[in-house]
Amino acid sequence: MKYSILNKINKHRLTVIWLAVTLVLIAISYSGITSQKILNWDDTDYLLKNGKIRSFSLDNIIWMFSDFSMANWHPLTWLSYTFNYSIWGNNATAYKAINVVLHSLNSILVYFLTYKILLLVRNNYHSNTTSVFAKFTDKDLLIGSLFCATLFAIHPLHVESVSWISERKDVLYSLFFLLTFLTYIKYKESNKKSNWFIISVVMFLCSLMSKPMAVTMPVLLILIDIYPLRTLKDKRSAKEIFSALFDRKITFILLAFLVSSIAILTQKSGIQDTEHLAIDSRIINACLSILLYIYNYAFPVNLSTYYSFHPWSTDPNIFSILPVATVGLVTLGFIYLAIRKKIFFPIIAWLYFIISLLPVIGIIKVGGQAAADRYTYLPLLSAFILTGAFAALLHNYVCNSKIKVIASSFIAATLIASFSYLTYEQNKHWTDDYSLWIRAINYSPGLSAIPYNNLGAMYFRQGESRSAIVQFNKALAIQPNDLLTMVRIGKAYELMREEAFAINAYNNVINAHPKHPTAYIRLGDLFYRKKLVDKAKMYYSKAFELYPTAPSTLQRSALVDFMNKDYDSAEEKLKYLQQISPNNRGGLQLLAKIMINTGRINEAKTIATTLLAKHRKDNFAKEILLLDTDSPVPDETDLPSNITE
Repeated sequence: MKYSILNKINKHRLTVIWLAVTLVLIAISYSGITSQKILNWDDTDYLLKNGKIRSFSLDNIIWMFSDFSMANWHPLTWLSYTFNYSIWGNNATAYKAINVVLHSLNSILVYFLTYKILLLVRNNYHSNTTSVFAKFTDKDLLIGSLFCATLFAIHPLHVESVSWISERKDVLYSLFFLLTFLTYIKYKESNKKSNWFIISVVMFLCSLMSKPMAVTMPVLLILIDIYPLRTLKDKRSAKEIFSALFDRKITFILLAFLVSSIAILTQKSGIQDTEHLAIDSRIINACLSILLYIYNYAFPVNLSTYYSFHPWSTDPNIFSILPVATVGLVTLGFIYLAIRKKIFFPIIAWLYFIISLLPVIGIIKVGGQAAADRYTYLPLLSAFILTGAFAALLHNYVCNSKIKVIASSFIAATLIASFSYLTYEQNKHWTDDYSLWIRAINYSPGLSAIPYNNLGAMYFRQGESRSAIVQFNKALAIQPNDLLTMVRIGKAYELMREEAFAINAYNNVINAHPKHPTAYIRLGDLFYRKKLVDKAKMYYSKAFELYPTAPSTLQRSALVDFMNKDYDSAEEKLKYLQQISPNNRGGLQLLAKIMINTGRINEAKTIATTLLAKHRKDNFAKEILLLDTDSPVPDETDLPSNITE
């Protein structure tokens, strides 16, 4: 006798009810987004500083498909941001709400994919066996798949992908990634009808155009061909096996290769060579990350917003071999089960996990983080499906006992409620910059300078320079002589008008980085504001000598020429500056000043018109437009306020 109440509900009605409850759980788990803000960690660059997402103009669309900024090529992600902005503007809640909607759609697709895979495994590998899987009913598989989808929907590991606006690309690429799987399986089941193949390729292309991480798809499709589609059944020769596995895969492979090449080129500036982290350290960190992700999947109770490198990877010792050995032994164990015991699902699930992670596992190192929750969004799908299979097994086992049904239902409900609560709490860490970086610092204090640096930058933007300096000094204690941190300390002292400390801070930068122009520029600006022109000239000239083609040094070198009344040299530098930095406001102002001093009022007015077109409130430009040919020439010390921008 079947005691499970779920067995009494029609399959389609059960699916609708369960998924509806899952959507409600998502809404509750992420209800905190209504009070969250746009973060200064990538969000401002993606949204606030990017005018290209503010309309669907032809020029903007062309930019989206040809731009490689933010170290990514993801035109569909840019289009999705434009959709957001066109309706709600830069509203943080609206951006995050769309992420939640995409995550909800992904959770539904996970149900359909899990159910399809579990059916195929049972029918293709266990239909004529005595294994436990052969005893699973369709209702068992349905309940297991629904449980899998719910777990996916509310798992705390997914908070980073959903709550961080900049990770729109993660939930968007996953939507098309899952659709690629489903349509490819449909293509295989429909006697290889071309329509389904074309749809599958289009979905894959859309996934690639949302986030390059989708490049592993061709290899994953080969895994699906092997298990659960069992494409290799009755294939004997190597030629037959090769033909079966690579049948019509060339399109997927070419697209993956093309986007991989683009991704490597766009992320070239962020890729760290072995001087930053040796290859052995990267392998150790990769294995540590794999084990961390598995642990966090099973026990998501102490997640961070930023994972710093473990000392085992940055400073390898005898214990560093443990994570490498563990990953190696697990792999060998799963291979043994497949070869000797004909138990295939562990090695297939494991390979899917590892292969999916390869673009972000850290062998090719991009960014300063050791690991990230967002990297697990789809790679851990195989773990969710295995959990769904276990839930199906549990339902099959307990449904004949009323006590077992009640006990297992209570455990499942408790697990779901606990994960929903943990997701709700983890979501709080993404409320604003303070909560984001405080969480990272509390998780691994003293291991990485980046959280302290970013927290200090937040204080600096808020005008709390004293608090900013405290955090910057903590960052320097971890990463001594870091150029950016040292310069930020000087800026903070400037903001507090403690110029003696600022000068000392910039001199420290020069001592640590004598061939970098930044500190010379900052000192020149400081002395220029104090009207100590000779000292300003000295530092500006040194900065230009070190880096003569940078907009900042060009502008200041032109200023030196202007103060020396060498107008021809200044004008030549400023015209070159216009070529490499057309919107440089201070450069345009100085050029207009030169035109005035050399009696070319009309040319100065033309520049002023250009300035006003780009900066409507530029009072200096407005004053120029009021001049006539008889106006007195201003003294050369009467310089524009924005000359050192």
